[in-house]
Amino acid sequence: MSLVCLPRSPPVAYLCLVRQYEQHEGTVTTRPGTIALVLALVGVFGLELATHSAGNDPALLKLGALPDSGELHGQYWRIATYSFLHFNSVHLLVNALLLFWIAGILEKRMGVALTGAIYFCSVLSSAFVILLVHSCVTVGVDGLCVSGNLNQRQL
Repeated sequence: MSLVCLPRSPPVAYLCLVRQYEQHEGTVTTRPGTIALVLALVGVFGLELATHSAGNDPALLKLGALPDSGELHGQYWRIATYSFLHFNSVHLLVNALLLFWIAGILEKRMGVALTGAIYFCSVLSSAFVILLVHSCVTVGVDGLCVSGNLNQRQL
């Protein structure tokens, strides 16, 4: 039975508030992995700003972006580091909000370890596809990485 939250009487209004609290209880406190990841993204963007790398393809390549040639030349660490870099503050904001929303839901349902494994696999999968078909310098956890998390949310 679903309560319609129209405050007809004080008891119904109270029950609606309790139900809403229970649905949203722990939305921040039960997301330590997601919060840590978003803080890491913000910290790396701070490094980008400090080194004047944000929005600068050659500088982002020095920090670990995926190259436009699709060739890693033995620099396999780029497969992970590109996901922490962002082209500008809007790119970071959109990615952080989506990540906080989607990964937060996953973390609440499946726990930190499984959510982290899904995220890591999504980063790797995204990097491999980007290296195969992309023709520009790539940064951020866009596209395939977010859809990897969305697909797992369907479980």
